[in-house]
Amino acid sequence: MESQSYFTIEPTHKINDYGFLLIPKNPSINVVSFHHSLKQIPSSQFLGFLSIDVDLEKIESIGNRLYTLGTEDFYLMDQTGHIVYSSDQSLIGKMNHEKWYDQIITGQKQQQSFEWADDRFSGVLVYDKLSAPYDNWLIVKRIPYEHLYKRAREIAVMNILIGLLFLGIVVLATLFISFRITSPINILINTIKKIESGRLETDFDSLGNDEFGLLGKHFKSMVERINHLIDQEYRLEIENKINQLKALQSQINPHFLYNSLQSIGTLALKNQGAQVYSLITSLSQIMRYGMNIEENLVPLHREIGYAESYLVLQKQRFDEKFDYYIDIDQALYTTLVPKMIFQPLLENYFKHGFDYSKIVGRLNIICKVLNDQQFQIVIEDNGKGILVEKLHMLQSMIETDNGFERIEGESIGLKNVYQRLKLYYGNQASIKIYNLQDSGFGIELIIPIAFERVIH
Repeated sequence: MESQSYFTIEPTHKINDYGFLLIPKNPSINVVSFHHSLKQIPSSQFLGFLSIDVDLEKIESIGNRLYTLGTEDFYLMDQTGHIVYSSDQSLIGKMNHEKWYDQIITGQKQQQSFEWADDRFSGVLVYDKLSAPYDNWLIVKRIPYEHLYKRAREIAVMNILIGLLFLGIVVLATLFISFRITSPINILINTIKKIESGRLETDFDSLGNDEFGLLGKHFKSMVERINHLIDQEYRLEIENKINQLKALQSQINPHFLYNSLQSIGTLALKNQGAQVYSLITSLSQIMRYGMNIEENLVPLHREIGYAESYLVLQKQRFDEKFDYYIDIDQALYTTLVPKMIFQPLLENYFKHGFDYSKIVGRLNIICKVLNDQQFQIVIEDNGKGILVEKLHMLQSMIETDNGFERIEGESIGLKNVYQRLKLYYGNQASIKIYNLQDSGFGIELIIPIAFERVIH
């Protein structure tokens, strides 16, 4: 094959010794031979040929850099179509009769690529034409679609997997957030339905530390408060009914008895029995005050008047062996207090603390304002007092609100006052009991000035 009159390239063949014994002939070595004629200058007389054999392994080492072994096909062809080198060793030295080669030969561009598909190959062909002195030599590389788009498919698959992963995370996060939001709401709805059916109780301990947890905490506190108020209302109603029943049982024609006492008092006054009249008047006032069962709360000055009528009778009974003192702030005259709150405490003194055989018994009642919200009632005597152990026990019961239901006997009056204050004022009122330094016993009541009934 001649590219010029003086230059010839011989296709791939086994190495030849050209008749020279010094050249080793190895049939396993494939070479490409370049033959160039030598002429005399300037006569152009032919002198001979210069032949150069190039080991095909050297071409292979260069060609392997231009394609991916095992996935792509590589061809180096001369202008006649002989395959100088190929990734398929069986094609080296043969003519290329592929249809895609004909398309390249008939093409106009020297650097080009195009897609090709037949029964044996489907992909892209990239080729380049070498410049002189190897005019029309071709380098062709075939890239299958499978390899060409493999990386793109891997990236696409990776993107899809990442997208699915993030989608799963979003779905799980959405479900988690939805559960965190809807679960407390459903619990509250179910609890409200139970309350509507009459079961005033909550089945949950906590709904968390967020806004729903705060809502659940206040809702639970509200239900507990309602239960507490209902219990107080029930107990107060029972207390009132019992008091009314007792009053009715002891009320034998109260108007007849009251009118009779008035008649006796008038008769005593006509016969110069002023003291008898005073005592009967005090007794009738006590009876009339106690028989009015419609009132649960009365102004403080009326309650003090009732207590003073009771003390007047006791003063007449013990004469100079007993004395009393009452002091009340005028600002408290119209302040409402539970009815007959003094009598149980006064009766306790005469039953258990008064000792008229030794000294003059003295009882002091002082009512004064502490601040804008509270006032104080103090009842002190100079009687026997109370044992220290029992004093501590009773004060502990008062402070812990535990054990008073078992109290009987001489502390029944204190129990009565304590329970009534709890029913009306809850924790807004307090009781303190103590022994005086020398002798005697004291009770301190702290009561709200502006009465707001704890049960609405």
